[in-house]
Amino acid sequence: MQDKASFVVLKRFPFGDKGVVIHVFSDAFGRVPLLIKNARSRKAVLPYGLIRPLYLFEGVLKKSGSFYQVREARPLMLQDSIMSDPRKTAIAFFLADVWSGCLREEDRQSSLFDFVYDVVRTLESIDGGWSYFHHWVMLQTAHHLGFSPGVCRQNGAMYLDLQQGEYTAQMPFHPNVSQPDDAACISILCGYPQFSSNLPLPNWTSARKHDVLKQLIDFFRLHVDGFKVPQSLAVLQSMR
Repeated sequence: MQDKASFVVLKRFPFGDKGVVIHVFSDAFGRVPLLIKNARSRKAVLPYGLIRPLYLFEGVLKKSGSFYQVREARPLMLQDSIMSDPRKTAIAFFLADVWSGCLREEDRQSSLFDFVYDVVRTLESIDGGWSYFHHWVMLQTAHHLGFSPGVCRQNGAMYLDLQQGEYTAQMPFHPNVSQPDDAACISILCGYPQFSSNLPLPNWTSARKHDVLKQLIDFFRLHVDGFKVPQSLAVLQSMR
């Protein structure tokens, strides 16, 4: 039986001498492993150079043991700037790490894949908002997975309790908390279901950018079983 679906590449691993296994997220299957034999061959269904984080393609799959194999494949969109702009490349690797840590095989929701697809399309097209694009994506991902704190709508709720995922007027008695200025930025980012490159983030300094990102990673670690600090974080934070 062969099945056609759309995919986004999350991770790539060597398999034997010539093959690779890629973890992909799909609109029809959720997260699945694909085996590409002879991946470096010119006749490979998916060119090796294109098998990189956030590459989008449509393919026909066939189940083969523990893996699926790709019978046909074609790109879903051009991704020239993601591949050529170091800032976008760093963001792509980071988001692929984030999604690898929280998207599961059972997440077979077309709306979730549509969100991922829109994020990749937006990253390819934007020319601003670099410093908070990945923050926004993480919060929107949390929304789709059901644990976003949302927008703060309660007067006087200045803190964000990362353990409970809610805003509060009192400082929680544990270290997993966003201070008022950071919580305000998170609330603003949660309020935009579509990305904007000119959000009114208060005092969005380099230090705050790094602090908020660390808090969001902690937030995911608290709410997603097995979530780890993305390996690409250091490269992303070195970008200006």
